[in-house]
Amino acid sequence: MDQHQQSDFLQDIEADIKSERYRVLWAKYGKYVSSFLTIIIFSAGAYSFYKNHQYKKTRQYSGQFLEAQTLIDQGKIENALALLKPMVRSSTQLYKNMSKFLLATTLNATGKTDEAIAEFHQIIEEKDFFFKPLAIIRMSYIYLDRSLDDVKKIESELRSVAQKESFVYHLAQEVLAMIALKEEDYVKASSIFLELSQDSSAPVALRSRARLFSQDMACRIH
Repeated sequence: MDQHQQSDFLQDIEADIKSERYRVLWAKYGKYVSSFLTIIIFSAGAYSFYKNHQYKKTRQYSGQFLEAQTLIDQGKIENALALLKPMVRSSTQLYKNMSKFLLATTLNATGKTDEAIAEFHQIIEEKDFFFKPLAIIRMSYIYLDRSLDDVKKIESELRSVAQKESFVYHLAQEVLAMIALKEEDYVKASSIFLELSQDSSAPVALRSRARLFSQDMACRIH
């Protein structure tokens, strides 16, 4: 047997050994590999089904939310509420919070203040990073229209979002100024309004309101 034949012979033996090793391994572990592959395939299929289902549900909730907004714009409030209330209970978290906030705002605008307050309270308790601060602001304005005792119920929550890093900072400061005004603490109210009127990062409309209040406070102080 020449060197080339020896090399081929050794390769054949090595291939047979590998083949036998794989056969033994498969006999020993094949069922586990098959089960694992089955799980992978099933999981991939299940995940694909779940994503497709979620996409369809998201489109459904999106359509319902936009329809509710359209109904509100058309003055069909009861129809809008009938759409929003089920979404508050069953939609995805994003649309649940959006629907709850729109529901609470609509209830308040139509004079159903107590129901609106209950919805805003729920939003605050859920501690959503976006809707909680907005709910605190809306609740504060509702309470301002009622009484000083009512607004005191939410003052600690209000101060928690009246921080520079909060995206509702300017609105929260405006409410705090209104509370001071309601307490007839004109110096404090004037100070907050003046600061807001000079804050270039504040919304233009808010700066204009603050400027008017600041001028009015100056007259009252002097």
